[in-house]
Amino acid sequence: MLTQEEIRGLSTKDALYLGIAKSWNFEFEAAKSIFETKLVQTNDFRLRLGLKELILFEVIITGSKKLIEASSLDVEELEE
Repeated sequence: MLTQEEIRGLSTKDALYLGIAKSWNFEFEAAKSIFETKLVQTNDFRLRLGLKELILFEVIITGSKKLIEASSLDVEELEE
């Protein structure tokens, strides 16, 4: 797993692609860390969408009620 310093050193595009790759490999925490760390630095809309998609994907895979409620709130927030 990359350190926060290594993630900050990535370009926004590279962070996005790496986060997506981690989520496809079911490394949800690693992907979430990449998106959140880079969002603090850049607040890029593509990274924000990537994080929301990750949460929805995790909901589909795990079926966790807690995640379902959180993702519903996240989607409503994003729509605003």
